Amino acid sequence: MWDSRPNAVFTFETPRQALAAEEVLRRARIQYREIPPPEEAEAGCAVAVRIRLNAMYRAIEALATDNAEWLAVYQVGDDQKVTKKLG
Repeated sequence: MWDSRPNAVFTFETPRQALAAEEVLRRARIQYREIPPPEEAEAGCAVAVRIRLNAMYRAIEALATDNAEWLAVYQVGDDQKVTKKLG
């Protein structure tokens, strides 16, 4: 399911924000996986959400529509290392 295609990782300030974002993504039918934040990422809690990079704009739209908050978004490589900060 999670092959070598590019992924985006959303980080959060609190676990509550992460749970709210997961619920929004589930309702929007955007496939995600809960992971620990990458070492290089700014994160306030120990939970991050990884999605396919090509679903990032759909995810941002869904999260913004539901007023779900996130701290930052990063592009990550196969090794889950940050390749760049996206927002």
